[in-house]
Amino acid sequence: GVSANFTDINKHGAELRTNLEMGTDKRIEAELFSPFFSSQKLFTSASIVYSNQNRNLPAGIGEIGEPTLDVTKDYLPMSYQEYQGEFALGYQPTLWQELKFGARYTDGSIEVSSLPSLGSAGYKRIGAFASYRLDTLDNFSLPTEGYFVDLEYLISHDDFDNESSSGESDFSSESDTVYELSANFMAAQSIEKHTLVAKVDYGIVESKNSVFPIDPKELGGFLNLSGIPRNSLIGQNLAYSSLIYRYKWFENDFGLFESPFYVGASIEHGGVWSNNDLKLDEAPMYTAGSVFAGVDSPIGPIILAYGRTEDNFDSVYLIVGTSYK
Repeated sequence: GVSANFTDINKHGAELRTNLEMGTDKRIEAELFSPFFSSQKLFTSASIVYSNQNRNLPAGIGEIGEPTLDVTKDYLPMSYQEYQGEFALGYQPTLWQELKFGARYTDGSIEVSSLPSLGSAGYKRIGAFASYRLDTLDNFSLPTEGYFVDLEYLISHDDFDNESSSGESDFSSESDTVYELSANFMAAQSIEKHTLVAKVDYGIVESKNSVFPIDPKELGGFLNLSGIPRNSLIGQNLAYSSLIYRYKWFENDFGLFESPFYVGASIEHGGVWSNNDLKLDEAPMYTAGSVFAGVDSPIGPIILAYGRTEDNFDSVYLIVGTSYK
């Protein structure tokens, strides 16, 4: 991946951010941030994104509805390809928080990667959203102090159209009105070499027809229900919390940069579900934990970890220079 920021495009300090990621998942994006005044408190933003992501859909999810951890061993590889455009008006009272109101358009398709002969399902989404973000973390991957809050409420009209391998549409076209709330919280506090990080993620979707989710919630991977493969649980709704303890054992001082060595452990609890009739205390939830060691290097965190769930699913993770969610 590579990104580039172009600053001071106009007299008020407009910026253009571009990003390119190539690999198993692909992403190309550009975002223009343009303040109305030099104070930069009022601004507009416009972005366009192309993405192609692989997701593992639990086998039988359409029949069972609520995945268990067993589905992490039996799944269908799905390919999500989409184009997304967004325009928003925003207010930024400080450099570490912003409030935005905007519109979003998404045009995409879903197909089973290993069975392209089944055809694909196309979808279009037109929606309006409001979002708020507060970020005072000193480091997002390995924070030692600060808070992170990310809230978004989306109302959208979705159109779906199933298409066979011959290119002909069938009669399963549907429309849906979707109300989606997502909330992410993180807080970090340190005392000398000891750090505690608490995290809560919550996402809920309400729809009239409960069609296949356009933007499904995912769990799995290190510190994201440790012990199962990355993003191997998928559902419309998500509730997840974790508490992470980290100890800075010693500091590697290489002159030009420092690379502290950490050891730590986590306790995690959460799950995903698609049945909107379920209450939060009725949804399938699982407990997991992990132990890990690693360094904060100039290319990002390098971490070796072991995770295990309450049902004795376990995994070993090696993370090099990237976010571990």
